[in-house]
Amino acid sequence: MIPNPYINPVTNFSLETARTLRSIGLSRIFMQQALDVPHGDGGPVLCIPGFITPDASMKDLRNYLEQIGYNAYGWNNGFNWGPQSVPLVNVMERVRDISHRHDDRPVDIVGQSLGGTYALGLASSLKDTGLVGRVITLGSPINERLIADGDDGINPIASVGFDMMNDKEHPDVTDFMEAMSDVIETGLPDTPVTSIYSLFDGVVNSELSQFEGDHALKENIGVLWSSHTGMGFNPLIRFVIADRLSQEPGTLPEFNGKNYVPFPQFAYH
Repeated sequence: MIPNPYINPVTNFSLETARTLRSIGLSRIFMQQALDVPHGDGGPVLCIPGFITPDASMKDLRNYLEQIGYNAYGWNNGFNWGPQSVPLVNVMERVRDISHRHDDRPVDIVGQSLGGTYALGLASSLKDTGLVGRVITLGSPINERLIADGDDGINPIASVGFDMMNDKEHPDVTDFMEAMSDVIETGLPDTPVTSIYSLFDGVVNSELSQFEGDHALKENIGVLWSSHTGMGFNPLIRFVIADRLSQEPGTLPEFNGKNYVPFPQFAYH
């Protein structure tokens, strides 16, 4: 695991806007290079937004995925206020509907922050159905040990907001947490999972966004300088997403960032 560099959480959070604007700018400057990637064959990809954001927050990423040959969908559940507002079962139905539209093909899922945690919950709850292909999380809290220990590693501002919106005793919240407990206890043996993290994430500590140990179908890929909210715009991250979506179903070969010039500076493992 690559440790998080020491940055005061308040300072790091305050730089989120500037880093997000940087990512948006780079996505425009390197738009053509970002299209020079393996293209898809029309497979479905569900994009799940992060906490307190709607589908519109991932519209730019969905447009990019459409440009490189995928059918990208929003989750159609409004703002993501957490499982009390949007139960996991609602998103399960969305996955089933998208798969049915594409002749029962598995749906790949890209989730931002809490949306990535939803994605893992979906992969766990639907693991015997063949409905979920691969999962890609962006700055999502997924570390089994830290979650089990109650060390959430989330910026206090975001953590307080989540607690305000979600009663931990609410049935939909407890169902969501049970699905995540299954992930922590048994893992996802049949589902390739890529966790993308940033060493300068101002909301979710990068250690919380990394799997520990050796897992044949789990990997961590880190990038430098990206903000939490700007991950969907970051050209480096788009290269990772395109590369991972292009792999054979059920496989997770080692990622080689050097394939994507002019961005060789991945901090990955």
